[in-house]
Amino acid sequence: MGRSARKPQDGFADIYAAQLRPRDASRVGEDARVLATAAHSRSPALGARGNDVAVGWIEEAPSGADPKSSRAYGAMFAWLAPNGHVASDPQRLPVAGDGFHTAIAFDGVGATLHAVLARAETDMIVLDGIDLTHDADVTAYPLVTLDGPPSLDVALGVVGPSLFWNDESADAESRRVRRATVRWTR
Repeated sequence: MGRSARKPQDGFADIYAAQLRPRDASRVGEDARVLATAAHSRSPALGARGNDVAVGWIEEAPSGADPKSSRAYGAMFAWLAPNGHVASDPQRLPVAGDGFHTAIAFDGVGATLHAVLARAETDMIVLDGIDLTHDADVTAYPLVTLDGPPSLDVALGVVGPSLFWNDESADAESRRVRRATVRWTR
């Protein structure tokens, strides 16, 4: 599967997916828009659960949007068919508290799929964890609170139980990549 954001108009984009050939990464057939939205769609991420492929992305919230009354922004999620077209209705992923998700990363091993999302609250950033192994009862849980303002961009990575993120503390000499171990339970 390939992933890209297309530019239907200046400043706004939607997420597209396409099936790629393994030998040369050339496209098989046409790409397909995952979801047409009025918001800016960005930061696509792919994950797998067995042979099922998921795409997640961020619907960018405009400055001043109220997370309590707006369901159009935050992290979105959909399953893709083998041809790269959408196989399920895209849905907004749940949040574990106030604020909008601003980044997403997946990790899938065998029949499991986990997501970690950065969430901007009023005066901090929180990393939420979501177990997407089962399609029912998808719940977000807070994992870690980060130092830094909610406007901070957070780079995330998940590999098995290891969660990685950038620490952009005020002290330039203290900036580094951090790691935590997550014990995923159901």
